[in-house]
Amino acid sequence: MTCKRILPLKLTAAATTVAVCLLLPAVQGTAATVVTDTMTEVSSDRAPMDFSARMGAGYLTGEAHEYVYWQDQGGHTASELIWDIDSVYMFGLGGTVRPVNWLNINMDLWLNVADGDGYMEDYDWMVVGMDWTDRSVHDNTDVTNAFIFDVNVEMTMFSTGTVSFVGIAGYRHDTFEWEARGGSYIYSEYGYRDSTGSFPSGELGITYEQSFDVPYLGLGFQGDFDRLHLAAKVTGSFLVRGDAT
Repeated sequence: MTCKRILPLKLTAAATTVAVCLLLPAVQGTAATVVTDTMTEVSSDRAPMDFSARMGAGYLTGEAHEYVYWQDQGGHTASELIWDIDSVYMFGLGGTVRPVNWLNINMDLWLNVADGDGYMEDYDWMVVGMDWTDRSVHDNTDVTNAFIFDVNVEMTMFSTGTVSFVGIAGYRHDTFEWEARGGSYIYSEYGYRDSTGSFPSGELGITYEQSFDVPYLGLGFQGDFDRLHLAAKVTGSFLVRGDAT
């Protein structure tokens, strides 16, 4: 990732070159989750192992942040980008293989059907110890790409006739891309927040791509009680890797 994209747009090329050497980027994001609207599943137990396939559609929502810090100023925040994903329509395919009765191998893939709506804010702190000095807001932001891949294994640890608990180990990769156009700004050019205005409507301002690679562990629960079926799982990771360009 280069820091040029994150610095205030009004910086000169010379100032940008110096800043690249002094800035430290950091990526943070909340987990984006597809809320399924429709889901179809078929299964077969005639093969040597059980197999099921599924196809579905749903909406994706989420939020991502990227921070840039001044290394020579004690970690002072230099910039923050905030990106929203708002109800992007997704199409998904998946499958499950069950080689033995205590083990499931799951794989799922989700892709956006079309560009979705988003939102972007860009904050910059050019003076140490002060509140933000520059801000731009872009309501006309499109989510141009959303890709989610998840593969995991579920191992039954305890089971009765109605309740089962499983251990989960998996890997997930997410990639999202945004394009921000137009918008408004407040800059500190000759004084504190003294310059305001708008970018030309439809003009491409910032493009951004963020990806996450997440190996994870978790626990799952399933229960069947007459006509009621309950299922829940919790997953987490300390080894999240994020990249942004």
